[in-house]
Amino acid sequence: MLILSLIMASLAGGIGAITRYSTDQAIQSWLAKRHETTEMAHLGIVSVNLLGCALAGFIFGLTLDAHHPTLTALIGAFLSGYTTFSTAMVDVLKMHRKGFPWRAFKLWIGPLLACLIVAYLGALLGRLLGNALV
Repeated sequence: MLILSLIMASLAGGIGAITRYSTDQAIQSWLAKRHETTEMAHLGIVSVNLLGCALAGFIFGLTLDAHHPTLTALIGAFLSGYTTFSTAMVDVLKMHRKGFPWRAFKLWIGPLLACLIVAYLGALLGRLLGNALV
């Protein structure tokens, strides 16, 4: 059973990572067509992280009282593969290296605070929906 759980979690994380990359590329492509600049390339990862945190909060709120540890673990593995703060931090370091320390700071603190807020709001929404369904 442990081996099956590890395989399932690995697959969920891998699918999450593929989904993250695809979503990031789609957002970057969309932005490039509209703005013709690479200055907003970081918005793909920021968007992915915001959505992932909102979903993680929602699922946590929805399943807080439920007893579905396997499903919760699989969704957690998917969202762990989907979100990536390490890539966001690389964007921060690139911005700093280009000589824009204030922009780098805003690129670090803004998404971090926004992700905390959307995770909390997602948890509230999930909790409300979970209570309404019970």
